[in-house]
Amino acid sequence: MDKQLVFAFIKHYRCLSEVGINFDPRHYVEYDSKTKKLSFKENILPYDFFPDTIAGITAIVGKNGVGKSTILQWVFERIVSGCAVDELNGIIIIRDSGKTIIYHDVDIANSRDLEREGYELIDTRGKYGKSINQSAAIPLVLDSGNFEELTHNRASDTEWEGSRIISDNYLLVHDINSYSGVDARPSEGTVSQHLEAFRIQNNLRICLLLADPQFRNIDGTVGKPDINLPRYVIFSPNHAYSYILDNKMTSLKFRMDRYGEDEESKFQSDYLSNLLSVLPNRKMPGTVEKGKEKICEFIFTSLMSFYVNLSGIEVFPVSVKKSALEWLSGSPNLFGDDSYVHTEKSPMEWVSAMVERIEKALEDRVSLNSRPNEPDYEGSGLEFCREFFTGLSRSLDFLYYVADWKDGDPYIDVENVATINQKIGSLEKLMSNRTFLRERFFDLSYSHDLETISILSAGELAMLNLFSRLRSVWNERITVSNAMTPSMIILDEVENSFHPEWQRRFISRLISFCSSLATSDNPVQVIYTTHSPITLSDMPKCCVNMLNRVDGMTVSLRRNEMRQSFGANVFDLYNDSFFMEKGLIGEYAVSIIKRLAEEIEDFHRICIDHPEDFTEEDKALHLENLTERINLIGDERIRSYLLSRLGLSREQLEIERLKRRIEELENNERN
Repeated sequence: MDKQLVFAFIKHYRCLSEVGINFDPRHYVEYDSKTKKLSFKENILPYDFFPDTIAGITAIVGKNGVGKSTILQWVFERIVSGCAVDELNGIIIIRDSGKTIIYHDVDIANSRDLEREGYELIDTRGKYGKSINQSAAIPLVLDSGNFEELTHNRASDTEWEGSRIISDNYLLVHDINSYSGVDARPSEGTVSQHLEAFRIQNNLRICLLLADPQFRNIDGTVGKPDINLPRYVIFSPNHAYSYILDNKMTSLKFRMDRYGEDEESKFQSDYLSNLLSVLPNRKMPGTVEKGKEKICEFIFTSLMSFYVNLSGIEVFPVSVKKSALEWLSGSPNLFGDDSYVHTEKSPMEWVSAMVERIEKALEDRVSLNSRPNEPDYEGSGLEFCREFFTGLSRSLDFLYYVADWKDGDPYIDVENVATINQKIGSLEKLMSNRTFLRERFFDLSYSHDLETISILSAGELAMLNLFSRLRSVWNERITVSNAMTPSMIILDEVENSFHPEWQRRFISRLISFCSSLATSDNPVQVIYTTHSPITLSDMPKCCVNMLNRVDGMTVSLRRNEMRQSFGANVFDLYNDSFFMEKGLIGEYAVSIIKRLAEEIEDFHRICIDHPEDFTEEDKALHLENLTERINLIGDERIRSYLLSRLGLSREQLEIERLKRRIEELENNERN
């Protein structure tokens, strides 16, 4: 069994001071900073409560600013090999191969008693303190949007010696390095190119998850994740560049009208005009199999991306960009010559012919005498063209020959066991290519059926993102011989983007999914933070750490101060003052209700003290106005109380109740 984190005592770290956190649900550890004693107690939790592939699940709960993410970062810095920490600054307890090891740089008064009980104590004060994360290292996977300071490090598989961060801000850099084979720094690519590569690789991770047979059984049977995974991957042309071209043309016109024409602006404006004039409703007149005419749209949208990317490369002089585009078309109109519009070739044949022409031109350049130590701009331009058209050719071949088609749209059925491995393998090879990362020859979407081509919700995509990233980490451990299998998953604020119903089901889904990744020989430990009490209904209180702020300091509640959360009603959990100390009603609603109560008292006082100020008609109108506003309140008890304070009789209250019920029934019937 791999290492497992049992307990952490944080002496002082940012907003934290003398905070103890338990991570092992089967034991409760406590350090008394006054007596300096460390105590161990067993929790009453059956050993089969979690599957044997799950070493334990622990929740850290608290309000905003209480320090949940700060705790995770403190732990991260001390158990991840490769982090530089000058001192432990507290206590870390690790269970390793049946032995419990206590690392500490605070005094432990009962250390000898603990040693006699079989615990190993290591005082990290002195030289040992700087190597704490080498000895206590636990390979982990971290998903968090709150670790901004870690993103300045270069992301790579070996950076943390076995641990991986799967957060957006970290993968944004990691994907460039891993898939394009370049050391990505801001100076070596635009922000949009980095975002593009990240988006493409994120889509690829999701496709690989959907095609993995161990996750395809989604019926919720024992041992299978109860996740409604989409069945189809649908490919569509990348229309992003058509919007880019429209916006760029508008910007160019504005710039030339204000500052006059320069060579670069004139060049780009001419080509943009040509592009925008020929693209609408353009169809390939070549021999295309019926039902697959859309392949031409993939060509047109890809050629737009080619134009945008080529014209935006600053190292190419305008003359080189212009000559490259004119060379490809044979005229100033990229799409206007016989080699494209009037050809009888199929789209794939036309693109292949373009690749051959570029290859021939490059061969001819090799025979030319070029000056040494001078940049070959024209050669570089042709290389750029070759990369593009080679990538386009491979993309079209995949869409035309590998993907399935229905009603003119290419797709992959991930439940087709007979062909899925070959199709997904081809897709992975294509989307990992450096040219595809730059050009994005097509877009991907996911659907549960082909009739409606449903679009996934943000919650569904968030779930797919998380699980596909976790799967990719375990898959990398299989393909990389020196990689370490993670034994811990840390998730920060897991409820983000999830509907309450999905929050309620999240722990069950997470357990099933992790059980599909881990093994009983290498179980995984899960630690998560949350603002939501809904997930706690699946967590016994021995698996929960509640944090609160007292006199400006973060403290952790003792177990005897916490109510039992497992199997608790979600409403009761929300109603706990720890989460909603001022009740479950919105703050604005509270202010309106208070104002109504005050107006009711004012109404009665004026009617009694100054009856001459109100006619009977005025009283009736005012009474009707207050009644209408009170009836907006959804809580039956509050509404009835205010109506009774208004002075309505029982008969009038019953009439108001029946009116409200009739309105509800009429609304239901209309909807």
